[in-house]
Amino acid sequence: MAGIITDLTDGIRRLQKLNKEMSELELKEEIFNLRQLLMDAKEALMSAQETKRDLEQKIKDLTSGKKCSICNEGNMKVIGVIPHPIFGPVGDQLRIVQCDKCNHKEEIRFKPSGA
Repeated sequence: MAGIITDLTDGIRRLQKLNKEMSELELKEEIFNLRQLLMDAKEALMSAQETKRDLEQKIKDLTSGKKCSICNEGNMKVIGVIPHPIFGPVGDQLRIVQCDKCNHKEEIRFKPSGA
């Protein structure tokens, strides 16, 4: 990508130096070269945007919750929270989570204090 930007910058500098003594053929050749550079830049930008979208989706998938231990496809979503039967008085909770693909349910001990 950096090489394309450098090439475009060089092309712009060449355009700025154009003088009236250039032949029509030289001018057309320079325009053709610049168009090619712009097409390359557009292609690289589209590829970078596609990569960005893919990475954003991957981040979303990875941060959207724990994967299901049964089907390995779905994400575990919290569907309920109750005080832990033993450690509830000190703030611990049981979170009931369910897979959004296979509906597998689990109870997970959660410490809101983070300890």
